[in-house]
Amino acid sequence: MRGDIFINLHHDRLEIHSPGLLPLGVTPSNIISKSIHRNTHLAKVFYDLKLMEMEGSGYDKVYEVLLLNGKPEPIVDEWDDRVVVTVKKMLLAQRSLSLCLGPMTNLFSHRRRSLP
Repeated sequence: MRGDIFINLHHDRLEIHSPGLLPLGVTPSNIISKSIHRNTHLAKVFYDLKLMEMEGSGYDKVYEVLLLNGKPEPIVDEWDDRVVVTVKKMLLAQRSLSLCLGPMTNLFSHRRRSLP
């Protein structure tokens, strides 16, 4: 299916709308464990040219980065004509933020130097 990819940034989430459906056999619930190439020859060329990190690692990487940063996992929905991936914004409480940033602030303040 042809069409444009839309990235919609809302105050509480990021939505990526991609035209077309998931490959046959891949569903929103098995997207991490199931990898099917639409075009195996093109996938091989991109992998050999180092334009792809690893075959079938895109969604795995998204899940990994979000979960390692304490974010909720993305929501994958398959509509009639597109796939929509939603990443919810997770606001940290001020106390949590200060606990995370406190040690970093001290580290960077020790590295500052005055200009002559």
